[in-house]
Amino acid sequence: MQPKSIKPGFTIIELIIVILLIAIVAILFIPKFIQFPINENTMTVIADALSSLNKENYKGRSLSISLGTSITNCQDITKLLQQGLPSDYSISSLSISEGSTQSCPLTGPGRKTALFTATGIK
Repeated sequence: MQPKSIKPGFTIIELIIVILLIAIVAILFIPKFIQFPINENTMTVIADALSSLNKENYKGRSLSISLGTSITNCQDITKLLQQGLPSDYSISSLSISEGSTQSCPLTGPGRKTALFTATGIK
């Protein structure tokens, strides 16, 4: 009986493992080096999210003063965000009277703007 000849090279399993490791490293580190562009659509999505957050806050606060947050100024919406507004975004300081609705400007990177709706409630 002849001994099996050993061929030099990598097995398919070894190649798959190396490719998976490269993919995992790329997924972890590439976002740290790439700045994703902020466009009008991104700003609109963020503004829509702030408007939705405001509506939920208003509903909760209308039920009980212990729910939600008092909104008397456009910037008060940031109190509803768990980690606040990112440092490269800003909201104009427009006052809102109780029960009234105000269009508040959100300014993002590159001075791009979008409007969101805030409703005043004590």
